[in-house]
Amino acid sequence: MSSPIIHNHETIQRAVISALRAWKKLDGTSENFLEDFLLVRKKRYEMAQHQPEVEFRTVTNQILSSCIDLLATQDEINADILSKRFQDGETILSVAHQLNLSPDQVNRRQRQAISELSKILYRQETKSKQLHAQRLESKLQPQSYSKLFGFNQSQTIILERMLDPDETWVIALAGLGGIGKSALADAVTRSAIQQIHFEEIIWLRVNNYISKEEPASGSWFFEFVIQQLASRLLPPDTPPTEYLEQIQILLKKAPHLIILDNLEIEHSTNELLLNLNNLANPSKFLITTRSRPSSESEIFIFTLNEISYEEVNKLLIHQAEIIGISNMSEDLSQEIKTIYRVTGGNPLALKLVVGLIAVLPLSQVLEDLINSQTEDVEKMYTNIYWKAWQALSLNSKKLLQALPLISESGGQLDQLQAVSGLSTKQVGLSVQELVTRSLLEMRGTLNQRRYGIHRLTETFLRTEIIKWKDGPI
Repeated sequence: MSSPIIHNHETIQRAVISALRAWKKLDGTSENFLEDFLLVRKKRYEMAQHQPEVEFRTVTNQILSSCIDLLATQDEINADILSKRFQDGETILSVAHQLNLSPDQVNRRQRQAISELSKILYRQETKSKQLHAQRLESKLQPQSYSKLFGFNQSQTIILERMLDPDETWVIALAGLGGIGKSALADAVTRSAIQQIHFEEIIWLRVNNYISKEEPASGSWFFEFVIQQLASRLLPPDTPPTEYLEQIQILLKKAPHLIILDNLEIEHSTNELLLNLNNLANPSKFLITTRSRPSSESEIFIFTLNEISYEEVNKLLIHQAEIIGISNMSEDLSQEIKTIYRVTGGNPLALKLVVGLIAVLPLSQVLEDLINSQTEDVEKMYTNIYWKAWQALSLNSKKLLQALPLISESGGQLDQLQAVSGLSTKQVGLSVQELVTRSLLEMRGTLNQRRYGIHRLTETFLRTEIIKWKDGPI
């Protein structure tokens, strides 16, 4: 696999020397065009808006020229030597004569100038990468997890596939609800951002846009993807008839990463994936789905399994610490084994169980889990959600029922108050209770905290809670 170039002062200096020597050459190698530099790629994109056929050499020379101008503010003579030697193509002897220096002095100053020029370019490239990563990260929703357990190897495998420039254009993360597909996709995407491999990143939470009446066909989903990409990538005056062509041009021109989250398709999957493959290369698609695509599809399918007992142990203790249960330690190995046997290594189910332990005696929680043990994952969730619902205060029930009205990124406290009708104090207390029960996810930053719910929690709120009277249906 080809890894992204990691620039340091030494590699940059070699590239600068190569680019300076090739200043007047229209042809050349990737190195003497500085194509691996984000600065150059961005400058070429900006210039292409007004000059579609702009040459890489033009862009590279402009970058170098601006860096020489900056060098002139530090050392005018050294900058002048670089300009005369490479921009004007003069010889060492000619430059020495003009500046009243010996050839050896010019050579020595030229080496110094190239070193200083490389430092300037390094600083600019580093700053450009930082801003690029920050811009892409701003496009992601706040993290819904504090730490991932059991996914280290999975992250490595998926990240390698995602950054591979030669193959694997569509990647599917398949697994049960609550297994951590979206969290894993988010973690891998954040790692990919730091590699500065993708020009743009777009995250589409598919099920948020789809009603039950919409046909779950591959062609419908593909049209949906194109419309969503057009709204984010194309000028607003682009005719709909040109969406597909323009999107394809963009995705073929520079690597984009498109995440299709919660793509629950059971029919016509192959049709959709074929269309996505036609859009990809060098761009990539990352899909999360509970429905495993056909093995005949030309994509990389990675199935997420339940995490191991050792990781379950760590997750339970970590979650207990987060919500303030101080006496749940590794000494409870027998109880943890029981929880693992009943719920398996499903991260969301495990967090919900810890939330129950916060308000109910451990013995009662274990007894309820054993009595309601089932191999049906959805039935297991129904039982756990039912116990969690029973243990909530009235105000917390009101707030939880109102949360599907909040946007997918979550809401701030004033928004939660508006949709629930509770007072500021009541919302604050209810938020604390729901977070403790793992029914509410804290997102955002310390200064701009947002609150949202897991998709499975929303599903059960919409389809089950309103039916509950004396117990789950």
